[in-house]
Amino acid sequence: MKKRTNDIIIPWEMVLLALLSKEDMYGSQIAKEIKRLSDGKVTVLMGSMYPILYKLADEQCVEFYEKAVGRRLTVVYYHITEKGRARMMELLEEFRADISVVESIMSGV
Repeated sequence: MKKRTNDIIIPWEMVLLALLSKEDMYGSQIAKEIKRLSDGKVTVLMGSMYPILYKLADEQCVEFYEKAVGRRLTVVYYHITEKGRARMMELLEEFRADISVVESIMSGV
């Protein structure tokens, strides 16, 4: 199957919040999980993902904390807040409504 990453419009805020609703994760872990869950069809660029995470943090939808790994490495983990869970549900509702509109249009074709 052909990779269609460029054709897919992804609601990244919703996806990131959904992943974080399962467990706290660090950046590259999030990217790997997106790739795994999409069977390699979607790859998120770190330079695109972090501004979204920072925006979600500014909106108090996610929090972050540092965790030492080994002697010198510190990893930043992201954690969804209750406000983030509510935002995720709002975004999911909007996404489902959008899909419904497209399905209605396509049913007439």
